[in-house]
Amino acid sequence: MVHRWYASEAAKKSAAPDLADPLAEETLVWQRIQSTVLPERTPGRTLRLRPWLPYVAAGLILAFAGTWLLLGDKGGNPYAVADLATDVAPGGNKATLTLANGQAIDLSAQETGIIVGADDITYQDGRSTVALLNGGALAQAPQQLVLSTPKGGTYSIVLPDGTEVWLNAASTLKYPSRFGEDAREVEIVGEAYFAVAKDAKRPFRVISASQTVEVLGTKFNISAYPDEPDTKTTLVEGSVRLSLAQPAGGGAHTAGQSLLLAPDEQGIVRGGTLTKSDVDVTQHIAWRDGLIVLDHADLAHIIRQLERWYDVEFIPQGPLPADVHLSGKLPRNSNLSGIVHALHINTKMNFTIEGRRVMVNGN
Repeated sequence: MVHRWYASEAAKKSAAPDLADPLAEETLVWQRIQSTVLPERTPGRTLRLRPWLPYVAAGLILAFAGTWLLLGDKGGNPYAVADLATDVAPGGNKATLTLANGQAIDLSAQETGIIVGADDITYQDGRSTVALLNGGALAQAPQQLVLSTPKGGTYSIVLPDGTEVWLNAASTLKYPSRFGEDAREVEIVGEAYFAVAKDAKRPFRVISASQTVEVLGTKFNISAYPDEPDTKTTLVEGSVRLSLAQPAGGGAHTAGQSLLLAPDEQGIVRGGTLTKSDVDVTQHIAWRDGLIVLDHADLAHIIRQLERWYDVEFIPQGPLPADVHLSGKLPRNSNLSGIVHALHINTKMNFTIEGRRVMVNGN
């Protein structure tokens, strides 16, 4: 979007009358943007950003239509979105580890992940033990463990085979304390990014409600939230095989219920149908890099993402408009007020934060 806008601006005669490649004028256009947004400053002085510039940035990232509305206020006073006392902070490192005996351990918010070892589980710093496994006796059967993140939480884990998994908000991973000799199998609800350790003798299977993903060693993202209409598997590298979940009562897969994915492809399960398409994988793994990415997303889908990450409930005061679709990127470390302000600019709808509830009004 930025490059397209640069190109359209630079193509104007007033900007670049004799230039063959309009994108080469980015420096000139950027200077014009700075002269509009930033205050004048003398050489050698440190630039201090105006306090409203983060809101401008949020609007700019989401859509240029919103940017112009914000930049049009030369006084630098965008409308207030929420009292700071009622604002909602973004999610962070939150997770619960549940052991085979039912004991639930709230994991440290100061750590980013855990490592499953031969006889214990430690934090990724390697200095702190979270729990002992099997009482240190490896001869015992593997324990079934559960790592879950709440709304507003994210955490990572290194499984016994070295596979790394990053859990997004409101997600659950079930896994054994050690894998068997024939296969490696885990279950996922929600969203997770997998970097699977290679092991040609033991395929790695990820089971969700609607599908099974089987790999030997690869990187991919699975989004399998119960409140979303699609289960999406996005392949970053390697190859994976997707199979539809077995129908109730068992039975074999029929033709079309299994397919292979190549890098930059996404498998989608919807209503018992399995399809695939080419995608920009960066959009589907951007949450790991701290971004909310919207690709022609409808308002209901955007709201579900925000509810999971900010642990809030959006309450529409009427039906949501079906014809509103937004594309762009928003930082996940922003307070909720900045996000709903950008939504307000681009949808003309009003969002009022009241504790953990956000009232949505089309008027």
